[in-house]
Amino acid sequence: MKKLFYLICIVFFASCSKEGEGGSAVISGIVKKEVIAPNGNLIETLPAINKDVFIKFGDSEFVNEDVKTNELGNFEFSFLRKGDYSIFVYSDCVDCDSGKESIEQSVELKKFNSTISDLELVVRKTVDYDDGSSSVKGRLMVQKYVGIFKIGDPYVSQEQEVYIVYGNEEVYFDRMDTGFDGKFEFKNLIKGEYKLYALSECGTCDDVYDTISVTVNVLNNFSTENTGDLIIDKH
Repeated sequence: MKKLFYLICIVFFASCSKEGEGGSAVISGIVKKEVIAPNGNLIETLPAINKDVFIKFGDSEFVNEDVKTNELGNFEFSFLRKGDYSIFVYSDCVDCDSGKESIEQSVELKKFNSTISDLELVVRKTVDYDDGSSSVKGRLMVQKYVGIFKIGDPYVSQEQEVYIVYGNEEVYFDRMDTGFDGKFEFKNLIKGEYKLYALSECGTCDDVYDTISVTVNVLNNFSTENTGDLIIDKH
């Protein structure tokens, strides 16, 4: 009888106590990460791994507890009492003075043993064009002309600049010289569409130089795309 009385007291105390730890309620969910290119385009959405997730109890102005997401982006706060809670994470913010903003959701645990398991928080991660894991490579060749007539076969173009542009950007974000074998390779690229080009002499243009370009789609991380040979003219 005495044990039953104690159990009733514990349950009554847990149901009436203010927010915080000491109960049997659970709040869980997932944090997703939107990977954003410098031009604002969404590249992909991934689980946010090892991301700090914070909780505030009731009307507290301070963080009361924090956990990290697992390899699937999931998180869980356990042993909570009923009441109001705020769950939040920090996200990149290009328009904020601090560069960060809080992504927050408020939830209410209505019973001492409530379970909320469908929270979804989405953060943004802005990356540069060379913050990825893929590469684009190729070879630059030269075709010699006299007038409109080709002279011989194409040969490798050494120490010639090759430029790379992301998406529909108007300006290249990187350039490199070809090697002794005419080859080039841009590394650590994010997913997306790229245009690679080199300057080619033009015998019929108003300007001395024209551009020879090729478009490549990088669809996967940790991949390598080959442009094949780009052939520029020499007059």
